[in-house]
Amino acid sequence: MQGLALTTKILFITFFFRENIALNVYVALCYYKLDYYDVSQEVLGMYLNRYPDSVIATNLKACNTFRLYNGSAAENELKNIIDQSNHVGFGYDLLKHNMVVFRDGEGAMQVFLSLLDVVPEARLNLVIHYLKNNDIKEAFDLLKGLQPAVPQQYILKGVVNAALGQELNSVSSIIIV
Repeated sequence: MQGLALTTKILFITFFFRENIALNVYVALCYYKLDYYDVSQEVLGMYLNRYPDSVIATNLKACNTFRLYNGSAAENELKNIIDQSNHVGFGYDLLKHNMVVFRDGEGAMQVFLSLLDVVPEARLNLVIHYLKNNDIKEAFDLLKGLQPAVPQQYILKGVVNAALGQELNSVSSIIIV
């Protein structure tokens, strides 16, 4: 009896996701956020088979590829969709942002600064860029008003405050405010 109930649930879920295929993108995003990049790719593949020109799905696929392999492979995932776009419109800002990430910060100042209020990750990635270039004061100023909400924000704010405290030789600077 339990086997029948489980089989019925599996069939329902399979049918539901086949009929509502856009949900696969959301499920793939959830797997991405949980660091299950390979599972995310698999779920995303079902959607991309039907809609290969989807900017958002292709971008998520590139982000998974970046986490699983490297920036060069991720960049290749985005090339076709960028070539097809007219460099404006829905999702293009996100593509520009991620291309800079995939290229290890190349063009960070131009792209991240212009996207600070558009793409939430742009602020954090600009802070990382400042840290890589030993511009700790700029990194600190950029995070000054940020109230951390997710682990990456807490970590980055802690690293910036510790670096500033070390640079100024000040224990009080290490305290996160």
